[in-house]
Amino acid sequence: MPVAVPARARIPLAAVVVVLLSLVLGACSGSSERPRVSGLSADTRYIPRKTASAVRPHYVRRCTTNTERVKHTSSSGSGKHKRKRTWYTTENRRSCHQVRRGSERYTRLVHSSAYCVELNNVNGKKTADNRWYEVDQKTYRKAEGVPDGKKLRFRPVGDDC
Repeated sequence: MPVAVPARARIPLAAVVVVLLSLVLGACSGSSERPRVSGLSADTRYIPRKTASAVRPHYVRRCTTNTERVKHTSSSGSGKHKRKRTWYTTENRRSCHQVRRGSERYTRLVHSSAYCVELNNVNGKKTADNRWYEVDQKTYRKAEGVPDGKKLRFRPVGDDC
């Protein structure tokens, strides 16, 4: 059985519900950005995209047309005078489906290109050396101009390049 809520209590109750919902949704939609890393510049590496030639089945669309006998009915009148009329028509139906016909060559992507930067002493830890990070092109160009051993700070796109 539903509980009756007075009209003047509905507005504050609705406000509380809205605030709670916004807090819950705000907590769930955390930042997807990776944390910044810093360290001493060691090396840069560009990995070009790699493709390979492959073969896959080639599909074509095949359609067939069939005729179908369709029954139609209509009625008129009521009670003892009710009359039912039936007639038939022939209608065309078209059905299409994919059929394999031969094969085709295509170029598949093995892996996309990547820009990589190597850091030593990552986040100030002397033992964290030779760590590779995937970065965007802008960060890569900046890291190329920095001599080895100079401090770098950036937000990586990914780990293990």
